[in-house]
Amino acid sequence: MAVPEDPDQPSAKRKGRAGIVIVAIVLVIIVTIFVGYNIWHVDTLEEEQATGVKEVNGLS
Repeated sequence: MAVPEDPDQPSAKRKGRAGIVIVAIVLVIIVTIFVGYNIWHVDTLEEEQATGVKEVNGLS
C-alpha cells in the first residue's frame, strides 16, 4: 500500500532542485570571492612594483 504524499510538503524532485540551487549559490559566492581577491592582489602587486614599497599585512 502506497502512503499518500502530504500536500503541504515539497516533492522529492523539488527538494533536489532546491539542493542544486543552494550548491550553485555557494559556488558562485566562492568564485566571486576568489576572483575578487585575485584582482585585489594584482592591484597591490602593481602598486608595490611602481612605488618599490612592499605592503606588510598580518603577522609577517
